Parts: sequence; structure tokens; C-alpha cells
Amino acid sequence: MKNFNLLILLVFVLCSCSKDPNDFAVEEQYDSELSADESLLKSQLSKAASVLSRLTSVSEVEEELKSIGSTFEIADSSFSLKDILTQEPILKSTEDRFANLRACFYKNRDLKSASPIDSLLSSIIDYDYVMWMPYPLEWYPDDRQFLTIVSHPLDNEVEGIGYRWINGKLEEVLVNDDYNEEYPVLIVTPKYLAGDDLNLNLSSSLKSSVGDEVLQVRIGEFRTKSKFGTGFFKKNVAFEIHRGKGR
Repeated sequence: MKNFNLLILLVFVLCSCSKDPNDFAVEEQYDSELSADESLLKSQLSKAASVLSRLTSVSEVEEELKSIGSTFEIADSSFSLKDILTQEPILKSTEDRFANLRACFYKNRDLKSASPIDSLLSSIIDYDYVMWMPYPLEWYPDDRQFLTIVSHPLDNEVEGIGYRWINGKLEEVLVNDDYNEEYPVLIVTPKYLAGDDLNLNLSSSLKSSVGDEVLQVRIGEFRTKSKFGTGFFKKNVAFEIHRGKGR
């Protein structure tokens, strides 16, 4: 009986270990059909994620992208890729946080056929692509301080195909909340899907309901590592807590 218990414990320990990246097979799920325009946008978003991942081969670009979610205080903040790529160069390099990203993007454009990159840039501008990281880099061990970049899949909010530059080659992986628990992820999405328009004004959020003597409080911002099954690509989640009189 002791040997049987030991076997169960061993299986439990093995199952509890961190997942190998190969466990995240590239097979994306689909919850809805996309229109022709949405399919084109999905393709361009994926191309943006792929291009950005390739650019992380340049250490300066990698560090700039990492700065988007280096600490808990700034993680989950949105950074406009449109503004970064269309910004005029600043003389003081210390004030231009993404100078290398912008320079390498346009250098990549010059080295390759201009048409595909130009169409990507047009999509970035038209849909105002933004970038954000759900969880900060400081939550991950030193051997996982590399980025996986994934675009919003549009047809679901659970998982999508991501890219990461490892050992001189570009790898495709399936990115979801389980993957993000193991590896840092940067998400690229159209601004209209980022959901950054939440009203975080707390000054008018306290309301007393005289009728049932219940104090209603609106929490302006709630941060948690758990997504509570709301969808990995859903940036902001609204919580409502109702508490009435006990019987």
C-alpha cells in the first residue's frame, strides 16, 4: 500500500512541474466566423506579431519591448504601436523609449519588399494597434526573460498563435492563459479591443442606497493574476459584488 501511495505522489509531482514549451501545440480554436475584413485584419495582426518577434533578435529592441511590462506598476498598460512608429525622432535619446524599435522596423521595411510592410503599417495606423503585457516580467525566473508576442485572434478570446525568437530562429507556439503562467507574453491588438475606456474616476463611485441600506462601491481598478475564465485576450474585466442583508 505504501508503494501505491508513493506512486500516486510521484505522478502528482510530475504533473505539477512547469510545462515544457512543446506542450503548447499550435492548434488554435475558433469560436466565430470572421468577415473578409476581419480575416484580413487577423492576418495583419499576426504579421505584426511575427515582425516584432523577429526584431527582438536585436537586443536593444528586445529591451525596449520588455520595458512595456518590466514591473507590476507598468504591466497591463497599453502602448500605441501606431504612435511609436509614426513619432518623429527625438534628439534626446533618453526621451525616445522606442527609438531602436522604430529604426529597426523601417530598416526591415527597406531590406524587404516595401509592399507587404507598407500594408502592415497601414493596418497598424488604421486600427491603432496597441501592445500590452498581462503579467510583468518580474514574475518570471531569469531563464524565462524572453518575450512571446501574440496578436489578438479576433475569433476567440482564449488562445492564439504567438511567436518567439529562440536560438536564432522564430518559433510558433499556442498562447493562452496557461502558457502565460509559464512564459511572459506581449499582446498586439487593435485599440478598440483593448478596452482601455473604463471609467476609473473614483470620486463619484460611492453611492449610498437609502432604500435597502446597502452601500454600493465601484472599484475603479482591480488587478489579479487570475483571469477567472473571462478570456485571455480580454484586457479589462468588470466585477460586480452585491451584498444584501442576511436572513
